[in-house]
Amino acid sequence: YYPVSTGSYWVYQSYWGETYSIGAMDTLINGLPVYRTYIKVLGDSYTSYTYKSASEIRKYLFLDDTIFYTTILRFPLYVGSKWQNRTWGVVFDSSHVEGMETVNVPAGNFTECFRVRRKWQPVNEDSTESICWYAPNVGLVFRVDWDSTKLVDYSIK
Repeated sequence: YYPVSTGSYWVYQSYWGETYSIGAMDTLINGLPVYRTYIKVLGDSYTSYTYKSASEIRKYLFLDDTIFYTTILRFPLYVGSKWQNRTWGVVFDSSHVEGMETVNVPAGNFTECFRVRRKWQPVNEDSTESICWYAPNVGLVFRVDWDSTKLVDYSIK
């Protein structure tokens, strides 16, 4: 539900105009192997680091900080599963698999998508949430938060 392989990319239609691509392997300070993930948002480029194991997909912001991360998905995925994140600067951060649905976006019609609701509260701010739909062998196809993000193009290597 979240393929991670060098050369893969995803292009999204949203206010931000996001593009994600997977680059070469790297290593976190604690020795975990990660993929460089290149993110383009409103013309600016960023790098994060994606760790994939048999039990989860994590996103790290820095190679030398292994304390804080966001768990994108935890396996096995099933309706009702929940997990907590260790995200920097938040009071709480949790995700919950709510259901399985079919999603139609510009990149196509995707069946058996898990709907995952994530709720978090940054320090000194109101709580917020997003709902994401993940398709098998594709990854994120649709996200709703203050904006709507739809997959328009992708390539899995």
